[in-house]
Amino acid sequence: MKIIVVVPWAPSVTRPRSLGLISYLAKNHDVLVVGATWSASDAEELQQLPVTRVVAVPMKKTGAYWRSLVGLLKGRSLQQSYVDSPHFRSVLRQAVAEFRPDLAFFNVIRTAQFGNEVGEIPTVIDLDEFRSSYYELLSETSKNPMWRIIASLEKKRMREAEERVLAEFNRVIVSSPTDLQPNNPGIRLVRSPHALSSPLGSSENRARNDLRIIFVGRQSYRANAEAVNWFVREVLPGVLKRVPNAHLFIVGDAPPKSTRRLGSDNVTVTGRVKDVAEHYASATVSVIPVTMATGVQMKLIESMVMGTPVVATPIVARGAGVDTQHCYVASTAAEWIDMVVAALTDEGSSASLVERARTWVGSEYSVDSIYRSLDEALSGIAVTKELR
Repeated sequence: MKIIVVVPWAPSVTRPRSLGLISYLAKNHDVLVVGATWSASDAEELQQLPVTRVVAVPMKKTGAYWRSLVGLLKGRSLQQSYVDSPHFRSVLRQAVAEFRPDLAFFNVIRTAQFGNEVGEIPTVIDLDEFRSSYYELLSETSKNPMWRIIASLEKKRMREAEERVLAEFNRVIVSSPTDLQPNNPGIRLVRSPHALSSPLGSSENRARNDLRIIFVGRQSYRANAEAVNWFVREVLPGVLKRVPNAHLFIVGDAPPKSTRRLGSDNVTVTGRVKDVAEHYASATVSVIPVTMATGVQMKLIESMVMGTPVVATPIVARGAGVDTQHCYVASTAAEWIDMVVAALTDEGSSASLVERARTWVGSEYSVDSIYRSLDEALSGIAVTKELR
């Protein structure tokens, strides 16, 4: 089958879901990727995709900001306006005409507005998550008045865009069971491939000379930066009173100044690392204090894959479909202190959680399971839009 894939960025190890699903499709099908590139490194990463052909569409952020401003005034989603370039549409139409695909695969809501550029071929979109839920959380919890206003506008516009997706696309793929809708069989669950290069870790073989706490996540993402700042301010001091030799490692690309300032005798801010698996393997506990979470937090899955005990917020656990049988769950600062201390000092309880978590993740996130669900999601949709 010939598949044209439309992406708003360069799939890479920092976007493991996009990279993993596209790479799998390319193993079994003739795949052409049409993708927006925002830098020279983006263009290089796009060209490295293991697909039949790549068409890169250079984009400038100044133009994206202008399109977003126009979209704001016209009542359109900012996420979609950001990439909605007439040039991108033109390139996509030309690629469709030349490649003549059997299926169009769109990556996330930012590309959904291009669905009408592929003619009558069947369309699939990987939403990953219903992004309107994130903006709803942001509108309710952000301490920044400007962000609350923007999020209030975007949640409504994003919800309208998602409703159009459900009406217009042949198949919609999500990564979290919480996003499935019993009355809509067109929505299918496809778990996210993880980006770890190491096999399942063994907690028995882990060196525990240091009591290491790890937080993993792209720090340019507001939800991650706010979460780790809260943890250092509200939780870590209480943990250190009871476990003085504990040390927090903040691992993730592009830490803002507010995160870099957290560095101290008990806190190391690493920035981007070559292999995050090494940090998971040396950690005693992985913490995920994120409260603005939608879909599945892959840091939770990666921790479980590596056999690292996890402390997470209820919304993070619920998004993945796990509970206190698989990880420590905490809401308030006091609960967080107790759970982190338990994870650092109670090896018996941590080992039990790790064992159950590894059994669960081995079943739900095995390579065979993920790609079988993708094959099933794509099967049976080779119909034209007129026949739907």
